[in-house]
Amino acid sequence: VSLAPSLAGSMLGALDYLTSYPWGCTEQTLSSFVPNLVVLRALGEMQLAPTERLQSLDRQVSDGLKRLYDYQHDDGGWGWWKTDQNHPFMTAYAVDGLMQARDAGVRLEEWRIPNGARALVQLWSKYPRAVPDLKAYEAYVLIRAEAEGFDSAAALDELWGARSRMTATGQAYLLLTMDHRKDT
Repeated sequence: VSLAPSLAGSMLGALDYLTSYPWGCTEQTLSSFVPNLVVLRALGEMQLAPTERLQSLDRQVSDGLKRLYDYQHDDGGWGWWKTDQNHPFMTAYAVDGLMQARDAGVRLEEWRIPNGARALVQLWSKYPRAVPDLKAYEAYVLIRAEAEGFDSAAALDELWGARSRMTATGQAYLLLTMDHRKDT
């Protein structure tokens, strides 16, 4: 049992585990980076005064961002590792993480989002028979990123037709995407 004087204490304590997680591949980097963003945003919304621990969180977010930049391939995509080929999930996860960073007020190299989205559009076309859950996540990211060259209406029609083959996660991404587009 552990006690914390506020919700902020619990959130910061959980980050200790994530920050000690080894940052080996793109997925591990994002699985530490994204929770840091969520906590940073929540603490900002709670209007907590900057402390040494919050400055450490800023550093962790900055370090995660640098690592994501380093892992981004020349064509804009991401693989599991810096030197492997682009992967649809890793590219979607990285673009999503960058958009979350931007939305949390983190200064970043904005061009990386449309660059990653372009690579994801190519991956969408390259793997037309990917599992519906992955395609739902890709569409969610691409539509939020306002990716050029992505036929969102056709993608949503395709995903709507595949909804019975999706898990609850895929269906949730489909609904989030439809909500984002104000699609009744």
